[in-house]
This record gives sequence, structure tokens and C-alpha cells, in this order.
Amino acid sequence: MMLALVLGAHALTLADTVRRAAEVNPTALIAALTTQQAEFAAAQSWAHLGPTPSLSIGRTWRNNLEIDTGTFNVSLGALQPASWFSALQRSSRATAARYAAAGTTLDAQYAAAALYVGVWEARRAVAAARDTESAATTLATAIQARVSAGLDGPLLGRSAEAGRLLAVAERIAAEAELSVARVQLARALQMDDVGELEAPSALALPESSGGSPWLDAAKELVQSARWGHIRDLAGWFPSGGLTASTPLNAPGLAVTLSATWTLDGVVGPFLLERQSALAVRIADVQYSALQRDYEAELAAARVRATAAGQVLDAHRARQEAADAALAEGRALLDAGLVSTLEVLRLQDQLSSARTARVGAELGELLAILEARRLAGEGW
Repeated sequence: MMLALVLGAHALTLADTVRRAAEVNPTALIAALTTQQAEFAAAQSWAHLGPTPSLSIGRTWRNNLEIDTGTFNVSLGALQPASWFSALQRSSRATAARYAAAGTTLDAQYAAAALYVGVWEARRAVAAARDTESAATTLATAIQARVSAGLDGPLLGRSAEAGRLLAVAERIAAEAELSVARVQLARALQMDDVGELEAPSALALPESSGGSPWLDAAKELVQSARWGHIRDLAGWFPSGGLTASTPLNAPGLAVTLSATWTLDGVVGPFLLERQSALAVRIADVQYSALQRDYEAELAAARVRATAAGQVLDAHRARQEAADAALAEGRALLDAGLVSTLEVLRLQDQLSSARTARVGAELGELLAILEARRLAGEGW
């Protein structure tokens, strides 16, 4: 509620977007709840090692005499090695789930950030399309005047009008894309409308990789598999127990210390140990593969972002040159030194340069966001 009031008071910022995405994204919420489940499962495993009270109440009749057999027992599972390693395994799984939840939230935030910059650049695309439409309309009007004065042929007038109609169509398409982008962002943030957007601050490539939560989760799963392997190895050895009991109908306390050695079909523990050993190898290979993939993807993302920045610089220079060329072309047209056809060509070049620049800006922002996500850089 407070966030809604704040957003209603000022323009939506990129920081607002990623914060809200972490709070409302269903995948992130489910990941957090799954982490809580894993933590409760780990706590239950540790609790199993502590005192376990039990109350037994019954009646036994022997030779028509009623005997009270009610007892109160407290057993201690701390003498069972397999239970210790099982608890450690569940704790590692809970830690892995916590890292996975952090990774899921981070991915949700970067997905929302990408939608945010998409809306912002869609606005810039609309502005560029409107500028192009305005210029095309002005040029078409001027050329039509020259046609009416007999300075240019009707074909050039029709060409100028076609250019104006194309500019109108491109402006309509840009406005439609902006509407779609706003709807997608509003849906991701579970808002009716995102309202005004504040210009995103400059994004920079991460200096170094801080470590992805997904890598940490995979690493912790390897540790969990190792604890499981040790647990299955412990199945070869006896397990102990300590039980204290007292009857309900008479004073007295009995303490029993026991040791039990059982084998599941003689070779059962061996087969379990082999399975868990393979599980360790599988988890280790998965972690190594994921680590290599992240390193390679991060390196590629850095290259893409750097190249996107260079492409953007080139398109900015191209638009500046196209602006200057069109201004010069119009001056030469007024002086009768160039043809109207040449000015139409320069107008098309400027329109293309504006569109390409906006696309290059979006490409650079998205490439930087992807590099930051792979580097595990939080918001």
C-alpha cells in the first residue's frame, strides 16, 4: 500500500521497478516459500536427533485382573550416525534453496528492468517517429508548393506525399509498440498502469563477477550430495539409541541403551552407497558445467555490451551527420543548387538514422543488463 502511494506521488523509477518486481513476481514468491519449506524440513531432521517424548496409555487384563500398562517414554536419537548426516544433507539443501531463491529474485528483477528500459526506449522511438513525421509533412508541403509553381514535376509531389504517409504509419506503429511495452511492464509489476517513467540512470558494466546465486546453489547441492553419500556409508554400521521410561501407576525410571545392526538384504547398504556416490558425481559435473557456462556467457555478454556501445556511438554520429546533411540540402534546394529528389533522399536517411539510433540505445542497455545479471550484481 505504501509503495502504491509513493508511486502515485512521483514518476516510476528503475529502482522502484526492481524493488516491486521482487515483491510481486510469482516465481520469486514461490521460490521464497520453497526455501521456507526446505528450512522447516532441515529443522525437523535436527529435531529428530533431540529428545522425543511419547505417552502410552492402555489397559491389560490378566487372569481377570486389570493391570495399568501406561508408560511415559523419552528417546534420544543422537546415537544414530545416519540421522546426523541426513540432517546435514537437508541443511545443505535448505542453503541451496536459499541461493536459488536469491537467483530467482535477481532474474525477476532484471527481467523487469529490461521491460522498463524497453518502455523508455519505446517512448524515444515514438518521439523520433513524430519528429520524422513532422519533418516529412513540412517537406511534403514545401514540395507540393514547388509542384504547384511548376518548379517540380507531379511525380516528386507524389513521392513526398508517400514519404509523409510512411512517416505517419511508422509513428502509429511506434505508438502501438509503446502501448504494448507499457502493458507488459504493468503486468510484470501487477499494476493497472505504470504512469510516468523517470529516465534510467546510466548503466555500467560490472567491474568483476560477484558470483551468481545459481552457482552458489549448485555448489551447495554438491555438498548436500556428499552428506547423503556419508549417510549411506553409515548404513553399514550399528545405530544406537537411548530410551528412558517410567510407568504411570508406579514410581521408577528405566534407562535403556541399545545398539542395533541391520542390513537391508545384506547388499542393500552397498547399493545405496553406490547410488549416492553417483549422485555426488552427477551434482559435481552439473556444477562444473554450470560454472563454465556462466563464465563463458559473462565473457560473451561483456563483448556484446562493448560492441553495442560502439554501435550506438556510430549511429549517433550517423544521425548527427544526417541532420546536418538535410539542413544543408534544404538550403541548397532553396538556392536551386540541388534537386528535390536529393532532399527526399536525405530525409529518408535521417529517418533511418533516428530509428537505428533508438534501436542501438535499447540494444546497449539490454546487453549491459544481461552482463550485470550474469555477474550476479544485485540491485
